[in-house]
Amino acid sequence: MELTSRKIIEINQLLQRYSRQRRGPQFVHMIARNILKLKPVITSLSEQQDKKSDEFKKYDEKRTELCKEMSDKSAAGDSLMNYSPEGVPVSYKIIERKEEFDEAVGKLKAEYEEAIEEEQKRKEEFEAFLDSEDSIEKVELKTIPFSAIPMKSDAKNPNDSEFVVTPMDLALFMEYEIVLDDVEDNVVDGKFPQPASEPSKKKKSRKRSKPKRRA
Repeated sequence: MELTSRKIIEINQLLQRYSRQRRGPQFVHMIARNILKLKPVITSLSEQQDKKSDEFKKYDEKRTELCKEMSDKSAAGDSLMNYSPEGVPVSYKIIERKEEFDEAVGKLKAEYEEAIEEEQKRKEEFEAFLDSEDSIEKVELKTIPFSAIPMKSDAKNPNDSEFVVTPMDLALFMEYEIVLDDVEDNVVDGKFPQPASEPSKKKKSRKRSKPKRRA
């Protein structure tokens, strides 16, 4: 399978979402094996993405310090954060000192303008590379049949079973041909008992007697 670096990143993110799954040995093995197969490419891309200039790193560190210093604080004096829908902290919460923060960041950007422009250009080139033919890698991913996806069931309602993967992720697994559709192959035709047929009456063949010759 030939994949662009963008697709490899997307597949790795999909696999990582189920890296802690413990049920379904075939499914768990597939996840682990494919993460290992993609690791060299993912490591290379991560290293390339992190190659920021020293000047930009200085700007980034100073900006982070400003965020922490001017962020809203809890009663205990800790910085408050903004969170993603998944509950992951994504940025400092800055409301009370927002104007002061914007002014300080504006001055910082002016000081490191050249480094910021260089980093922006580098990021744009990297993003373009991810979708280009030059980024294509040949990867042989381990696949599993649809029937190997484990189910989770409600002990109180056994009929309410569902897959351990979300419908959206299941569609992605199948789009990337990691999960192969074998549903039709696993369908067993129902065998219904046939009504007993009446025993057939065999017709007795009558042998015609040969006429006797007269003397």
